[in-house]
Amino acid sequence: MIRHCVFARFRNDVATTERMAIHSDLEALRQVIDGMDAVKLSANVSPEPFARGFTHGFTIDFRDAAARDAYLVHEAHQRA
Repeated sequence: MIRHCVFARFRNDVATTERMAIHSDLEALRQVIDGMDAVKLSANVSPEPFARGFTHGFTIDFRDAAARDAYLVHEAHQRA
């Protein structure tokens, strides 16, 4: 299993509904990209001072490195 981590810095004007729509779009990729498993989104709630301005994180689990690599270049991922 490979866990792909993406850190994001949402502008203050990006509504929660839009953030959830981004998560839904990523989740939908599981239907078209073989080997893509769980997709999670979370706000950064750590009290430690290491966030460097990142407010949220996504994790995407893949069956293996080959599935992750296929996702990175997949046309559906590029559109998302």
